[in-house]
Amino acid sequence: METGSSLHGAYVARQCPVRLFRERDPFETAERGPLDDALQALFDAGHAFETEIVDRLARLHGSDLVQIPGRDDKSAKDRAALTAVALREGVRFIAGALLEPDALGRRMSEVDLLVRVDRDASASGPVSYWPVEIKNHRATQEVKRESHVEQANLVVNLDLSPSDGTLFPKRFEPDCIQLAHYYRHLDSLGYADPGDGSGAVWGGVIDSRGMLAWFDLNTPAHTTTTPQVDDDGTMRFHRRSGKTSRTSLERYDFEFAFRLDVADAADTRTSATQAPPVVPVNVKECEQCLWQKVCGSELHAADDVSLVTGVGYPEWNLHRHLGNPTTATLAELDVETAGAMDASGADLNAAYSWSLTVDPSTVCEGLIDDRVAASFPTAGDLQQLCRRTLAYTDTPIKPRALAEQIEKARSVQAGGPVLRQPVEIPAGDIEIDFDLECTVNPANVYLWGAMVTHNVDDWPDPTGTYVPFACFEEMTAAKEAKLVADLWAWLQQQILRAEQRGLTVTIYGYNLASTETSHLRRITATQGAPGLPTLDELKEFTEHERYVDLFPYMKKKWISNDGYGLKVMAPAHGFSWGDADPSGLNSIDWYIEALETGDPNLIERILTYNHDDCRATLALRRAVP
Repeated sequence: METGSSLHGAYVARQCPVRLFRERDPFETAERGPLDDALQALFDAGHAFETEIVDRLARLHGSDLVQIPGRDDKSAKDRAALTAVALREGVRFIAGALLEPDALGRRMSEVDLLVRVDRDASASGPVSYWPVEIKNHRATQEVKRESHVEQANLVVNLDLSPSDGTLFPKRFEPDCIQLAHYYRHLDSLGYADPGDGSGAVWGGVIDSRGMLAWFDLNTPAHTTTTPQVDDDGTMRFHRRSGKTSRTSLERYDFEFAFRLDVADAADTRTSATQAPPVVPVNVKECEQCLWQKVCGSELHAADDVSLVTGVGYPEWNLHRHLGNPTTATLAELDVETAGAMDASGADLNAAYSWSLTVDPSTVCEGLIDDRVAASFPTAGDLQQLCRRTLAYTDTPIKPRALAEQIEKARSVQAGGPVLRQPVEIPAGDIEIDFDLECTVNPANVYLWGAMVTHNVDDWPDPTGTYVPFACFEEMTAAKEAKLVADLWAWLQQQILRAEQRGLTVTIYGYNLASTETSHLRRITATQGAPGLPTLDELKEFTEHERYVDLFPYMKKKWISNDGYGLKVMAPAHGFSWGDADPSGLNSIDWYIEALETGDPNLIERILTYNHDDCRATLALRRAVP
């Protein structure tokens, strides 16, 4: 292949450059992993959603929409030719457009939808188009502030009519970078919208709500960290904040040009001993990358600092520049010094340097910044600070974030959560741990499980009793509501029985606000069924002191680099699940298979797993640590 001749699609600029290099490097010996079921399901859902939206557009716009045949129906050459004809004829909507290659810009593009620009029907000149992507995620959000009201007109219905004004665009950088690629490609073919004179350049996203949101690709909207290394080796950053805003086109131009350099470096590599232009960095994208295990093994072998949660590429770059390329070196920094930096900034750094020149007993008042002197009465107090940690003064990593990264680096070094401090969790005479299991798309709760523990000799339910409220049939709104009504009646019975005997009831769950409480509100608000609480009754119940979410207690108690999910926290308290492969996603697969086969073993597996979830929350509050 001739150097600099390869063509690249829109995803290249938004994806990891290490992935690009590995897939083109002739000396790569590792193999990428297989596409797992969860990721395949995500892709399948995206394709199905795109098909659904295009069908709706076809019904709405009729002959105004031309749909280019898919890859299975026509060759790339024929599809590009059909797209070129539609562009020349000025068709209003072109779905599945395959643009002719942009050899000079080295671009190839397959666009979900092209929308013809119709600003002035009487205007002459070439026809132009706006690119639109169809994405099965949110690109809109509810209007909550007056400053967003003016953007509500940028969200329209699929027939391009104004929406009801309750939504405004929610910008997602990868989407906008992809749209910028299409704009540049259209521009090379002479079909890009020249704009209305305001400088705005538009691209759109049809999101999971079925709404079309427009984004100006030429307005500064993406915050980036801009490092600059001076001749003396000092790394400085743009402006005082260390950040600046870039337009989608600027972000795309930089990222795409960089990926072209990476691709060329791979294509022209002549020896495995040549240093690659990019090395792995652990970022969010890694979670769904087929190269995750390959890069992950290299990162763990190097104890790379990007293994610390919150350390993205800019932070990774800065940590390495300041001599902390590993989690071990980052963990050696001082949390207390980072905390002191939060109040004093650069003045603290100057005061520390001064303290090293005087006797430790020297009183600081009147000799250094008043704010620093208030916290550090003597030079000896200042000398206890960590010089390596103070090096982060006046960098884009804020002191609080630095302290968190130091603590999480210590969690990496420990191989799991590290105890921060003991916590006292509210107790009750009668204690109930409860947990739910639900499906996805749509999210229907098919199981509410509760476990009762107590030290009351004559309580009707023996301690450790597990009570499931479950439906292992095809879920309906009525069945889902019936489960909540049954759960509600049982809980009220427990509370009433305890109150009659002068006992207290405490109900525990994990991350209640986003799971159990959220589903209770949804079902109570939308489903009509006998026995359901009113929204006011539910609000009173979930805001009562007896209703305890263990999640914030765990965040206060532990330092964890692996998050604070129940599957992380419970093992830290000595608990383990009985199932060999316990997870909420797996339980959904078991449920689907149970519906299809009626296998009682699968039903029992789900109930046992849910029971273990309840036992896990019990472990969080009963364990010694």
